[in-house]
Amino acid sequence: MRDLGKMGESFFSLWSSSAGMVANPSQIDRDGWDFLVEFAGESDPDDILSGIHLSSFTCKVQIKSSDNQNRKLSIKLSNLHRLATTPMPAFLVFIEFDGKESAQRVFVRHVDHDLIRVILSRVHDEEQRQERHLLHKKRLTVSYDESHMLPAVSGKALADSMRHHIGADMAAYVASKIDYLGMVGFEDGHAVVEFSSQNTEDVTKLINMSLGLGDSVEIAELVTYKKRFGKKSALPHRNDHNVRLEMPHLEPTCQGLLRCRTDKLGPSHAFQVKMYSSPFNRSVPEHYRRTRLACDFFDLIFNPFDLSQPLTFATAPSAALHARQIEIRELSRLLEFLSLLSTAGQRTRVEFLVDTKVLMTFNMTSPGMCFPLKEELAAIECGIRVLDKLRIMIPVHISLDQAWHFATRLGEMDKILNTDVLSFKLDIPPSEQLAQLRREWACLHFLTTPVGNVWIGVFAIVIGKPLLNADGGFTVYSTKKELVKTVVRSDGEQIPREDLMTAIDEIDAEYNASYDVVLAFDPRDL
Repeated sequence: MRDLGKMGESFFSLWSSSAGMVANPSQIDRDGWDFLVEFAGESDPDDILSGIHLSSFTCKVQIKSSDNQNRKLSIKLSNLHRLATTPMPAFLVFIEFDGKESAQRVFVRHVDHDLIRVILSRVHDEEQRQERHLLHKKRLTVSYDESHMLPAVSGKALADSMRHHIGADMAAYVASKIDYLGMVGFEDGHAVVEFSSQNTEDVTKLINMSLGLGDSVEIAELVTYKKRFGKKSALPHRNDHNVRLEMPHLEPTCQGLLRCRTDKLGPSHAFQVKMYSSPFNRSVPEHYRRTRLACDFFDLIFNPFDLSQPLTFATAPSAALHARQIEIRELSRLLEFLSLLSTAGQRTRVEFLVDTKVLMTFNMTSPGMCFPLKEELAAIECGIRVLDKLRIMIPVHISLDQAWHFATRLGEMDKILNTDVLSFKLDIPPSEQLAQLRREWACLHFLTTPVGNVWIGVFAIVIGKPLLNADGGFTVYSTKKELVKTVVRSDGEQIPREDLMTAIDEIDAEYNASYDVVLAFDPRDL
């Protein structure tokens, strides 16, 4: 009976010699390779110095010979493991004789990243079975096909194929393989962490922390197992008790657009949101599972596996949002919508989109809650009415901080501009000069307020007959109100005081013919 193994090794030695390679045979066939192949050093005659510092090509080769064309062979796992973990290049050379005296076809299978992954994953399977010491009794089937076949049965074709897989720099190949061996199998994490808690409250805190809603949580017991290729080690790496678990620098699972609609035929409101899906959702009972949709204005927390469970909706604008200026009417519509969502029993259709694709759709029924931005919304509505009354059409942007800070002034301006004239009553302090006046008074007011990024001033005349009051001063009940002049400036733009004084003189001259003009403010304050 002929020895196919010896035939294959002999032909390989012959081809190597013909291509200028040195095939050093393994003296003891238990290292996973048959030949240690050294390539002849080469240099570019036009650039003698280019290759002086480059390593010579060296690789390990295992030969497999057969008389059939099954294109697959079962190989000892221990041998494959050695080829996979050696830093130098490694090859499986399959030679088909078809029952003849000479090789008919030669296939070179590079032990590349894909094959290394398959081999090491299988080794970790055996390790899980605690049979790592039996790798020499385990086998793995390796396939090859036409893509691995040499174009000719020759030493040159063999050498060219190996050089192609190694590349131009042996040291770079070795460094790349070492890097890959260090990282392969860790793509989905390095460890498995198992923990236990004393009560359901701690489990809820843990879920909330994983959604970015808490800093830390105390765990009764924490057991860590090493993991590779998704396989947990049989024995724990460490076991800790009464530890505090943190998840700093938590990143969202994804980001997208949340589209809400309270009426099927009405307009929708869209919010840019971040989605946080708890990594513990697969490990805890279903009623604990939670996902969070968070934006600058609110948090929406729900169970994505059971949308019939009550959800949590909280209006909680961030500090950055409080200072951000938004177009005033857009902000008003947004706050009105959030106020509506805070109403108990309010039903809302919600869609979450990522890259224009709808990821989830559900109906939300508000549990009812306090709307914390009522004062800001009221102030913004006052600002809109002021802009409309004065027909100010320029773009106006306002922040929540500005609305809250200037709420009183916005309310006073709105009241004076939009309240019925007969409801005005003005109290004027005692004055000997004013006591000499006999005609109806034209009381000149100068009202000012910021509305977001613009500053508005209004000269208003309130006409009425003065009556002496109990304090010795005067009370004027208005019979007529006129808005004489409006001043509008962008935020930070200065108004010369002399321009305002000129405006006062012009108004005084206009009304003085029919009324006694009384200033209801101190011009020195301008």
